[in-house]
Amino acid sequence: EMVVYKINGNLLNGKHFSRKHLYFRPDYQLPIYCRSYPRDYSRTGFDRGHLAPNGAFNYSRKLQKETFKLSNIAPQRPKLNRRLWAKIERFTRFQAIKYGNVKVITGVCGSMGHIRRGVNIPSYWYKIIFRPDGKVISFLAPNINRGMTRAKAKEFLTSLKKIEKTCGFEIEKQ
Repeated sequence: EMVVYKINGNLLNGKHFSRKHLYFRPDYQLPIYCRSYPRDYSRTGFDRGHLAPNGAFNYSRKLQKETFKLSNIAPQRPKLNRRLWAKIERFTRFQAIKYGNVKVITGVCGSMGHIRRGVNIPSYWYKIIFRPDGKVISFLAPNINRGMTRAKAKEFLTSLKKIEKTCGFEIEKQ
């Protein structure tokens, strides 16, 4: 439902590893009844959306592989994933480069049903960026295709209160 991580901006300016030869795989540290498998997403109309994005950790092959575990993945509409969410992830990395490092919470909430093996299709994706200067920047986007091709990230800026209300939980201030 959520991941919390830190992006060190200094590490983003160095050598990067390609996504080539990285494959989505089950997280064998989870009990069998909690695991999902690559085939669970096949022919569903959903992308495998990263909670902790590959692009934030591609300076380390080991960390990069961790982002491809299916415990870090949720069903995401293709146009949201490839368009708007990609912009939000680039913005987050830019903030890390500009401010040295940032803390990030990325999560999903709500339900639009399930794909195979009971994998929840989230209604919303959110990202909260905590900058070292105390500023908090947060985004909340519906898990839809319509309108995402030309959507601008700033249209989905929101408050922590709105995310808390929409998702039904409190976020502890960092």
